[in-house]
Amino acid sequence: MDSFHSAFLVFFLFYTTSEAGKYSSSTGRTTECDDCAAGKYYSTSGATSCFSCLAGTYSASGSASCTACSVGFYTASTGSFSCSACSAGTFTSSQGQTLCGDCSAGTYEASTASSSCSSCPLGQVQPATGQALCQACETGKFQSKTGQMSCSNCAVGQFQG
Repeated sequence: MDSFHSAFLVFFLFYTTSEAGKYSSSTGRTTECDDCAAGKYYSTSGATSCFSCLAGTYSASGSASCTACSVGFYTASTGSFSCSACSAGTFTSSQGQTLCGDCSAGTYEASTASSSCSSCPLGQVQPATGQALCQACETGKFQSKTGQMSCSNCAVGQFQG
């Protein structure tokens, strides 16, 4: 082997760039590059630092990219390593959300991690937003439509018991 190829081989054996998802912040390292921390990423090789994931996304340690939060989940902060489930009464209908929306009046959602809200059934209403349950109409009142915010009084000569 000639001296050029010998020098190239020595250089190649001792000098490698950090791969995607890893970084090296110091010179003269003799060990492998460090993984980007959870919530951070670097998409190409040769990184000297890692970037924080944007709000609505997350990453595991050593990631080359961030992943959008699934429908029904969110993260409001940058640099997240996980997403949180929307609480009952709230939802997200698309990926990568930074907050959950409240169910509108006349709707509800009893489950967590939901992608939508349901209309209140016949005989029940919900006057407030962001609710997990609907309320039954009180005695003497009724509701014959779904997704309503208030009950109506029974007509003269009729009752709801």
